[in-house]
Amino acid sequence: MAVALIVNGFIGFIADYNFIRNNINKSINVYADSLLISVQIIISNIKLIHLIFKQHEFYKVIKMAENSEILSNLREFELSKC
Repeated sequence: MAVALIVNGFIGFIADYNFIRNNINKSINVYADSLLISVQIIISNIKLIHLIFKQHEFYKVIKMAENSEILSNLREFELSKC
């Protein structure tokens, strides 16, 4: 699903780029929204690509939380032997 969102984002970026290119000689008020949306699309795609490559690390942390490994590694709940 993330790949579909990335492809959709790039298609939207191309549309915004063409709009900006066609209206570059006009006032900035005409294409300012497209410029900001283009920057937002670039940032969103970078975040999605990063998520794709780091997703396995999130999975490991979730599994550690489910198995209570995080709490056992803290050793706060162990009884001290006096």
